[in-house]
Amino acid sequence: MRSPDSRLVEQIRRGDAAAGRRLVREHYARVYRFLLGRTGRPELAEDLTQETFVSAWRHLDTFDAGAPLLPWLLGIARRELLQALRRERPEASLEESAERADPTATTFVQSVELREALRRLPVAEREVVVLHYLEGYRCEEIARILDVPLGRVKHRLIEARARLRREWGADTLSPKEEDRL
Repeated sequence: MRSPDSRLVEQIRRGDAAAGRRLVREHYARVYRFLLGRTGRPELAEDLTQETFVSAWRHLDTFDAGAPLLPWLLGIARRELLQALRRERPEASLEESAERADPTATTFVQSVELREALRRLPVAEREVVVLHYLEGYRCEEIARILDVPLGRVKHRLIEARARLRREWGADTLSPKEEDRL
């Protein structure tokens, strides 16, 4: 039995305009929030969200019918963001984008300490920490979003937790705070 996501993609492939509208309606907000959280710039996030859906439409043949649709879309969104940053300034990075982020874009940036600690993490580790702990994705979904092996995602999470423990000092964290790392 095929998943609802694979049926939706199949309908779009057959030219069903209503299915295309449904795809956008069901996933636009999540893709937009994902991009807004990384850019802090609503206009850029909106443009990139639109580009994500255009790219998804063009590359429907790459969708794995056995996989959920949202991680696939977020992977496309991430690539669109990286391309935009390269076009904007060749030396731009996700780290610089995070520094420009609007502090009200997501709840985690309200904590200055956490924002600073995340900023000091290597980009690859920061990305998996944000996706896993702050946005709630499972490691398998993160691997699909980032297009990396599952083991690499888990390793980055372990390394990030170790860095944060060293920086904050494990003895200064309560057991509840340490569990969140």
